[in-house]
Amino acid sequence: MARPRLSAPQARSLLLDCVEAVGRWVGERDAVDLERPSVLPGWSQRDLGAHVVVVAASVAHLEPLPRSATTLTVSEYLAGYRERAERISWLTQQAAAQTADLSSAYSERWTAARERL
Repeated sequence: MARPRLSAPQARSLLLDCVEAVGRWVGERDAVDLERPSVLPGWSQRDLGAHVVVVAASVAHLEPLPRSATTLTVSEYLAGYRERAERISWLTQQAAAQTADLSSAYSERWTAARERL
């Protein structure tokens, strides 16, 4: 059975709902929480928070694709994580070490990213 496709406004709204939920999670972490393990093996909650800051920064630099472009499915996109795992981890570790206030950084990056959506 074919899955219903979301319209661009529906997809944007859903993404921004997720952004707000993750922003609340990041904002609720205190210094002790940030040093605790996350659900990802080898990553602390600080690392996970830093990763979503990195993602927000990358969204702010997106460029529109031509209508003729073929986009990846979510599963294809996520499958690519394996081959980029070292790079993702390195970027995340750098961001975690350089970002004292994850909540403010997340909010700032997504404010910039919203303009690109």
